[in-house]
Amino acid sequence: MNKIILGLALVIMIGCCAFTVIYVKKGAPKIAYVELESVYNDFELKKELEVKITTVQNLRKNILDSLKLQLSALSNRYSVKKDEQTAREFEARKQEYYQKEKEFTENNARTSKSYTDQIWKQLNQYAKDYGKEQGYTYILGYDGQGALLYGQDAVNVTDAMKKYVNIRYKGGVSK
Repeated sequence: MNKIILGLALVIMIGCCAFTVIYVKKGAPKIAYVELESVYNDFELKKELEVKITTVQNLRKNILDSLKLQLSALSNRYSVKKDEQTAREFEARKQEYYQKEKEFTENNARTSKSYTDQIWKQLNQYAKDYGKEQGYTYILGYDGQGALLYGQDAVNVTDAMKKYVNIRYKGGVSK
């Protein structure tokens, strides 16, 4: 009788162990991480918007340089002539220059923030899609600021994520 109880207990223990192993394996979260800066910097949308903003900033710089050149010419003319009209014109142009400089600086900052927000919004959506498609429970972002201090290379999906987001951005489907 003791042998039967002992055998039954052994079978139950083996069954519990097998159930636990299967449950833990199925229930264990699938976790990966990406290097955020690398994904961000290699994202095609970021590169395109960077070209756009650089072009606009260079055009604005040319406008300011032109105004500065006009100011310099007026300053030289005033130093020779010393008349009131040249002084008024110089002051008006100087105010125009400072106003444009302020306007351009503020606009550049707004545009840059808008582009950054747009890039992160798109990247976050693609990361969510990627995680769902690949069956991840969590994808953590590594940015060197302490939220993720260490991750094994085996769970670093940065390169796969870069490839995925750029394919998706270009209208492709990644599988």
